[in-house]
Amino acid sequence: MSREWTCAVPESAAGERLDVFVAAASGEARSAVARWCKAGAVTVNAVVRKANYRLRAGDAVAALIPETQA
Repeated sequence: MSREWTCAVPESAAGERLDVFVAAASGEARSAVARWCKAGAVTVNAVVRKANYRLRAGDAVAALIPETQA
């Protein structure tokens, strides 16, 4: 099971790396976000992007965050 997370990129975050932004905004670890990017679970404007993608103001970021296993 996973949960969907979405966020619009504010002007102040323009130019940030995708993995850094998602980690900071979602509270998840950057290394975990990088893995999700590699797996195709993170999109920008409905397009799968690499972790090092540089964001633009107004971009729509979405991620499928996997549930942690106990």
